Amino acid sequence: MSSLRRAASSPPPLSALLGRTLLYATIAGTTALTIRDLEEAESTDEANSDEMSERDQYVALLATNLALNATWPWSFHRAKALRTATVVSTALTATAAELTRRTWRMNKTRGALLAAYPAWGTLATALNVWIMRENRSG
Repeated sequence: MSSLRRAASSPPPLSALLGRTLLYATIAGTTALTIRDLEEAESTDEANSDEMSERDQYVALLATNLALNATWPWSFHRAKALRTATVVSTALTATAAELTRRTWRMNKTRGALLAAYPAWGTLATALNVWIMRENRSG
């Protein structure tokens, strides 16, 4: 997609790579610890088997988020579907914000660390919208 017009505010490739690596490590660490805490909390409470536990809801949200995270590069770079990539990026940012909210509720420090994720997603979505608008065909 080198023929696409890109925003001047797009991060340089190396800094984007380093930023994503740090971000993904933060996501892995904060969510794993939160899942552990949710499991421990459930082991001390009697859960209603007819309802999805808070841990299961968190894991489902994380799985949805990771699926969206895997879908975005394909929709943007491979399929070159800029509208689809914008929708995926928006949904990805929304799920990242909800993960952050739920993580914050369990542990404020982890929630604060994870807050970089929806912030990054907001920037990425804004850049995606700019690229989509600047590269309209016809």
